[in-house]
Amino acid sequence: MRYFGYLLAALGSDWLSKRWVRKYLPIGRKQRVGKSCLYLWHVKNKGIAYQKFSGRQGAILTVTGSMLALFLTQLFDCCKKGITGFRPLGLALFIGGGIGNFWERLTRREVTDFLYCKGGKHAPIFNLADLWILLGVILYTVSGFFCKE
Repeated sequence: MRYFGYLLAALGSDWLSKRWVRKYLPIGRKQRVGKSCLYLWHVKNKGIAYQKFSGRQGAILTVTGSMLALFLTQLFDCCKKGITGFRPLGLALFIGGGIGNFWERLTRREVTDFLYCKGGKHAPIFNLADLWILLGVILYTVSGFFCKE
């Protein structure tokens, strides 16, 4: 059951960070963090990565909701079977981040993005949920190559 704690930690950190950004950083404002290449840049994303599928909220919610249900079922199965390690951790992080973006898309019809690393002209602006999803996918994928049930 500890993996549900990781899920809640990912979800909670995403929710708190988005709440902070909506309260303290005006939409469109870009603010450098120290002397790094990291910026806080408050934007609204009505689609998925790079605003793709904007205006297709129903389809986005259907697909992401189905994926979350599938992965949540897998996490319950891992816990029931006593599987530990990267597989359930990856699932928990993916689900926590996924629920964060899903809930915001469901209730606000858009997702708050605010993290930007200055790089190429097509560098994405993302949020903590996106990071948790990416890390979850990486851990889950690694578990398939290196871990046995």
